[in-house]
Amino acid sequence: MIFKIAKNELRNLFYSPIAWVLVVIFFGQCAIVYSSMLESFARQQSAFLRLDANWTGFNRPLTYDIFFLYKDAVFNQVGQNLYLFIPLLTMGLISREFNKGTLTLLNSSPLKLWQLVFGKFLATVCFGLLLIGILGFIFFIAGFNIQHIDYGMLLASALGFLLLICAYASIGLFMSSLTSNYIVSVLATFIMLFILSRIGEMWQEKDFIRDLTYFLSMQGHTAKFNQGLITTKDIAYYLIIMGMFLSFTLLRLYRTRGVNEHWLKSGSRYITVIMVGLALGYVSSRPALVGYWDTSALKINTIDPEVQASLKKLDKGKLKVTLYVNMSDLMDAMHGIPESRNKYLTEYWEKYQRFKPDIEYHYVYYYDADTTYDNYNLKPFKTNLKASARYVADFAKRIKMDSTIIKTPIEIRKTMDLRPEGNHILMHLEYNGRSAILRTFAKQPIWAPDNLLMVAINKLVDGFNPKLAYVSSGLQRSIYKNGEREYSDHSRKKSEMEALVNLGFTSDSIDLSIQDIPKGLAALIIADPKVKFTVAELQKLSDYVDSGGNMMIMGEPGKQDILNPFLQKLGVQLLPGQLVQPSKDETADNLSVNIHGEKMEHDHHSHGRQMAQFKRATALSYTDTTSFSVMTLASTIAGQSWLTQAPVVFDSIPPAFDPNGGDIDKSLPTLLMLTRKLGNRQQRIMIAGDTDFLNNKLWSRNVGLMKTLFHGMTDGRNNIHIHSPDPVDTRLNITLAEARFQKMILVYLIPAVIFLFGTVLLIRRSRR
Repeated sequence: MIFKIAKNELRNLFYSPIAWVLVVIFFGQCAIVYSSMLESFARQQSAFLRLDANWTGFNRPLTYDIFFLYKDAVFNQVGQNLYLFIPLLTMGLISREFNKGTLTLLNSSPLKLWQLVFGKFLATVCFGLLLIGILGFIFFIAGFNIQHIDYGMLLASALGFLLLICAYASIGLFMSSLTSNYIVSVLATFIMLFILSRIGEMWQEKDFIRDLTYFLSMQGHTAKFNQGLITTKDIAYYLIIMGMFLSFTLLRLYRTRGVNEHWLKSGSRYITVIMVGLALGYVSSRPALVGYWDTSALKINTIDPEVQASLKKLDKGKLKVTLYVNMSDLMDAMHGIPESRNKYLTEYWEKYQRFKPDIEYHYVYYYDADTTYDNYNLKPFKTNLKASARYVADFAKRIKMDSTIIKTPIEIRKTMDLRPEGNHILMHLEYNGRSAILRTFAKQPIWAPDNLLMVAINKLVDGFNPKLAYVSSGLQRSIYKNGEREYSDHSRKKSEMEALVNLGFTSDSIDLSIQDIPKGLAALIIADPKVKFTVAELQKLSDYVDSGGNMMIMGEPGKQDILNPFLQKLGVQLLPGQLVQPSKDETADNLSVNIHGEKMEHDHHSHGRQMAQFKRATALSYTDTTSFSVMTLASTIAGQSWLTQAPVVFDSIPPAFDPNGGDIDKSLPTLLMLTRKLGNRQQRIMIAGDTDFLNNKLWSRNVGLMKTLFHGMTDGRNNIHIHSPDPVDTRLNITLAEARFQKMILVYLIPAVIFLFGTVLLIRRSRR
């Protein structure tokens, strides 16, 4: 009986103009959006190929870009307009029975109410499958247009789209049962869909109501499908919404049978349905019960296996995460106030909670001021405690937050003094008696990336905290100064996401003239000494090397005689002269050097080569006469740079190559790694002919090189690398001319054929 009702509804639907108009509009919209996006990328690809015949493709996945990323992408446009289509389909499903008076006949027939409701609902679902079929046709065409298209992501999106249609249909069916007026039914459906799409933004300051409205909100549930991630929680949400509104429809039609019952009893039935739906939603969203299926080709929704392995180490209890939010800093506070909690949990922690369900979340709100801040007139609430208190009280009132839970400076300092952290928003992790800090950063998104969480977890598991000692004697680069040539940013600057302090390292300075080298260092760093080492200092360095300690030694041109006596023991020398690389944009002391040997992440690439930026550098030579193995990590580019012996004035005309003056034009090493096996570990000594590649100005350009070097100094224990797979769907199989021709067919020809077919069918139907 259900299928007969569905068949009859579909017949009525397609024997009316509205279904054909909606099909033509939907197909036309899909075709226009897809063809326009495809034409845009085809135009870009054509331009790139004209500039470089060896161009390998875009550096982004085209499947995601064309269908999901941009505001004008296919699913974003289609999804935004879907709520316009379904109410037009459902407005007459039951309203028509009221108008024709057939509902009374149906009530007196042996037909069951649930058969009537499910039959009409099934008809709408079948029409939704037709819309999915149109999307499937676009996917089929895209498979020929895009190399290595990500079908998994598209199919997951289609499933989410179908579930959304079914949810809309159940809502429209219920609204149709409330009135005999089609227009009122459509408007009521629009209003309900608008409420369900926006309810997640309402009453977010109250804990219970926030969780309730967030669950009921339709926003966000489709987003995961569009990224290729299918979760049981999202599927359950749509099934619950469908079940609730179909139940409402049954209860409504039950009342039309003339059953006379008290309104309280009738209302209790609706409340029961709501409570059952919410209970099922609560159970289905418990982290331990949520299942995940990442259908994307590159598993972009799944954290790296290295991070998964780190989370699995937390097997001795729960992980406690406390978010500290400074309410006197508006930019920070907006990410941590109660109404932002669900966004914080969903966008940051859910991907980790998938592999560690038993995470406890806590929140601490406070205000504090830095009385040393020197700009009182600009931001007095950041420097004055009284001004800060007034500001926070007003802010809490504006966002309807309970101000009694906000700790005062005295209270928060007893719990955790956050002044050394600049009173910025941060996460404090606790596990099995150990703790770690996970900082946030100014750039978006503010939350720490996977590798920083992995570092924090490793610290929680085994307490590993590698220590670095920067030699300060001899006027070397300082980790405590902020000058352009100094070393503070890459080592100790907490606001820099990739700084060593955020990668799990503790940096300090050491004066060899008065201090001994401590044991247990990850590495000892020598950076541009300007005064020769004393005999006692050289002996300390020699003993440190003999004991198997790791080192990083960096010199500069013009000071080769300072480091060469010590380097001679290692079989390495800084060559006399200076490397130059003339350029129309930069002075000749700025060098681009090739990186090879070990994989360096995040470095600049040029025609497939991994590059690093050096400044004021010299070349290195080595002899294989020691117990160390030597590996070249960086070298100059022959034909572009050379080693000159002549004095160079860099702010004048570019230097010229002079072979008669002793200039050497060939690929020369600028960065060496010396290694040798000592017991069950490997000793590493890095030697560079440049010190500036890690200074406060250049280090961010060489962050991949820096991370690899320091990672090696911990024997790989402090894993700070996350290797993201490169996308494969980076090129089109279609030219610009072909894309334009295809656009004509998809946008004009096929919709016209559908329109003509529907018109002929309707005309023939009317003649009968």
